[in-house]
Amino acid sequence: MPLTKWFLAIAMVCEAKKGMSACQLQRHLGVNYRTAWYMAHRIREAMQDGADLLTGVVEADETYLTPKKPRKGRPYVKKDRRDVVLGMVERGGRLRLVPIADSKIEIIEPVLDRHISPDATLQTDGHPTYAIIGERKFAPHRVIDHARSYAMGDIHTNTIENAFSLLKRGVYGTFHKVSIKHLGRYCNEFSYRFNRRNSQLQMFDGTLKNLVNGEALPYKKLIGKVSA
Repeated sequence: MPLTKWFLAIAMVCEAKKGMSACQLQRHLGVNYRTAWYMAHRIREAMQDGADLLTGVVEADETYLTPKKPRKGRPYVKKDRRDVVLGMVERGGRLRLVPIADSKIEIIEPVLDRHISPDATLQTDGHPTYAIIGERKFAPHRVIDHARSYAMGDIHTNTIENAFSLLKRGVYGTFHKVSIKHLGRYCNEFSYRFNRRNSQLQMFDGTLKNLVNGEALPYKKLIGKVSA
């Protein structure tokens, strides 16, 4: 594959606020679908942030990429088969989107521990799960009761809700369907792009460096089954 096409693919994925589908890359680059799909996932694999903990006021919430209502030609999916994404975002700072198996406290709590500094101020909605976690782990824990209001001054979760809205527009509007096996890469892509939204040139350079220096992603590994 010529380097010029790689550079174009990286630039288009970095620039596309709602993501760039393999079909779009296929048309723009003049390659077949499988090549475009493979290139897109290799670029997503390179779009990863560091492991620094989120600080300051950190909003946290989860969202469900639930299939739409069944209709003719669309298979029915049981309600318990939902793709859950936990989102955490610093006010005015970095975003982390992490796929999780369920919204149970024993699943959410370790993820918050891995990504949020214990000195941060946790901002959540009134769900009992976050009340318990906030009492255990975060002394400053602010809560907005969505049954009464969506914002009271700076007490809100609007920042993470906006990030979820962008993710869903990408999943439903650009990609149309995302496999749970690859959901983590899509989450990394949207987080990475959000965190560099004001530095497009640096985003391109960082993605290119990660592609060159990062671990290879063979096609067989990409399409292989996820181990239990």
